[in-house]
Amino acid sequence: MGRQWPVLSTEPLENDTRLLQRAHTVLAWLVQYYAHSMPTDGPDPIRIPKSLAVPLVRVSKILRMAPILTFADTVLWNARPRDPRGPLSMDNICIENTFSGTEDEENFYKASASVELRGIEAIQIIHRYLNLDDPQDRINESGLRSDLVRLKTVLEELTELMEGVREAVDPRVFYWQVRPWFNGSGSGGGQRWVYEGVADSAVVDTSGPSAGQSAIIHAIDAFLEIDHRQLRCPIPSVRKQHGDSTFMDRMRRYMPGSHRDFLEHIDDVPVTIKKVAMERSGLRDAYNDAVKALKRLRDIHIRIACLYIVSMSRSQPPDGLRRRETEGPDGSRGTGGNHVASLLKAGRDATKMAVLE
Repeated sequence: MGRQWPVLSTEPLENDTRLLQRAHTVLAWLVQYYAHSMPTDGPDPIRIPKSLAVPLVRVSKILRMAPILTFADTVLWNARPRDPRGPLSMDNICIENTFSGTEDEENFYKASASVELRGIEAIQIIHRYLNLDDPQDRINESGLRSDLVRLKTVLEELTELMEGVREAVDPRVFYWQVRPWFNGSGSGGGQRWVYEGVADSAVVDTSGPSAGQSAIIHAIDAFLEIDHRQLRCPIPSVRKQHGDSTFMDRMRRYMPGSHRDFLEHIDDVPVTIKKVAMERSGLRDAYNDAVKALKRLRDIHIRIACLYIVSMSRSQPPDGLRRRETEGPDGSRGTGGNHVASLLKAGRDATKMAVLE
C-alpha cells in the first residue's frame, strides 16, 4: 500500500528545527511499524517505500543523524508536557508513542527521560569547565572540587533512577512485546531493509534505538576522559574487540548532529579535568570519587541488562508470540545476550581504568 503514496517534499520544514525533529520522529516510527509488519520469512530484503524512505533520509541529513528510529525519537522527542504551562518535571511528562500500548513500554521511556532530566546538572557542570579561561589556575581549584563532588552526587542519583526501572517495567513484557520493535535492518542476521529511492541505502546506519545514543553519559565520559577505545583485559575474541572499541563512537552517529558537536567540543578541550586532577592532589580524590560513581552506575546497568535481556533470552515467549533470534537495539547482541553483557562490561572496565592511583 505504501508504494502508492506520494513522496512529500520536506522543503517547507527545512528552516524549522522543531518541525524537522517532529518529521523524523513520525517517519521513523512509521518505517519501524512498516518493516515489522512485513513477513519475516525468505531471503528477500524488506523494501521500505520511497514515500517513507526519501523524506526520512532527507530530514536525517539536515539533522545530521541516522535515518532510523533512535533514542531521540523514542525518548527525547517522544515525551511531551501534560500541561505546557507547567514546569519541566517528570510529574508533568507523558509519552506520546508506544509500539505495544503497554504501561511497561511507557514506563521504560519515562525511566530514560528521568535520567535525561536529572542529567542536565551534569551538562551544566561540564559547561562551566569548558568556559574557564584557565582550568589550571589555582583560583579555580575550589570550584572544580565542588563541581566534581556535585557530579558524583548526580551520578549516584542517576544510578538510583536507573534501578527504578525494575519496579516499573516487567522484564517479560519488555523483552517479548517491546524490544523486538526496536530491531533495525539485519538485526540478528534477519532480513535487510532497502530504502527505495535512496542511493546507497545499504550503507546507512539503521540498527535502531539504544540508550547508548543518549548524549548525557557520553558527555560525562568525555569530561572525565574515559577511554572506550582501549581493548578489554583479558582480551576477548577479535569480533568482540572490534565491538568493544567502536561501540560508543558508532552510537554517536545516531544522535542529532548538535549533540555530537557538543561531545566533540568536550573531546577537543586542550586541558582536561583529568590532567588537572593529576597535577593537583587536592582534586585527585574528588575526580576519583566521580569516576567510581560512574563505574557503579555501569555496574547497575550490567545487572539490568542481564535481567531484561540475557535472562529473558533464555525464557519461553508468552502465548501467541513466537521466538525470534533478534539482536539488541545496538545491533550487537549474540545468542543468549552474551555480547550485550560483553559491551557493558567493557565500558565498566574502561571506567575503572580511569581512576588515578
